[in-house]
Amino acid sequence: MNEIMQIAGLKKVFRKKRNKIKALSNLDLNIERGDFISLQGPSGSGKTTLLNLMGCLDKPTSGKIVLDGIDTSKLGDNDLAKIRRDKIGFIFQSFNLIPILNAQENVELPMENTKLTRAQRREKAKNLLMLVGLYKRATHRPDELSAGEKQRVAIARALANDPAIIFADEPTGNLDSRRGRQIMELLCNLNKKMGTTIFIVTHDDNMASYAKKKLYLKDGALISMEMENKVRQLSDVIGVPRSLMTELVKSGYDDLDKIMALSRADIEALKKYKDKDIGRIRNCVESYKKKHRYRSGSGG
Repeated sequence: MNEIMQIAGLKKVFRKKRNKIKALSNLDLNIERGDFISLQGPSGSGKTTLLNLMGCLDKPTSGKIVLDGIDTSKLGDNDLAKIRRDKIGFIFQSFNLIPILNAQENVELPMENTKLTRAQRREKAKNLLMLVGLYKRATHRPDELSAGEKQRVAIARALANDPAIIFADEPTGNLDSRRGRQIMELLCNLNKKMGTTIFIVTHDDNMASYAKKKLYLKDGALISMEMENKVRQLSDVIGVPRSLMTELVKSGYDDLDKIMALSRADIEALKKYKDKDIGRIRNCVESYKKKHRYRSGSGG
């Protein structure tokens, strides 16, 4: 089995007073060993919620997350803590380094409750700092390091326990573009040379471009970035709102000719829309045909 993580039917519902807020809805995702995946999406789309669930920081309302053969959705808090220690590496936008510890001590920290001796932890921390190009800064505390150096320490710390997967939440968010590129290049090298599985959340298209696979989270559901770009393009051209266009594209109506050929019965058959939404789609289609004197197969 080459999959490091399997997510099936994942749902997360938050309760706010008497209201239920669906953050994630029936989400499926498989991550293979050695993947480098970026996740984008608008604010409030559920990116942080998904990352917290994948990283065993929260529990799903329903569905399952299997990490390296272990169904984490059935584990208690103590077992989840062990999974986070042994299987997962975290990289945060704000670095989250301990200010009173130097770089080497920060990297050693996740190894504290492992079977490694103190000497082994120290040696491994030195090697990891060397890997990220910070061996000469090992004795410096966070306030003596640049932002880029802090993030390199955070990456070394994330690798401390040889995790099955690394989750990075906006890893370049507090860096300028040059340092951001350096961090992404470092992550790429780790992925290519060591086979480290990496999953990053970012709002930056340039940073997302480093990933092998690009996903987009929208209204609690995952689609590929390629599909999202197609949704945007068709929505802008035809005038159908993106939220409505997404369901059309996901259902196979992914080019202009197919959408122009849609009848009301076709849209109703999808069972995705209310009557007012069906009417809105039809109005946009007919308006486009009239305005551009559209004929089937003309492509507009």
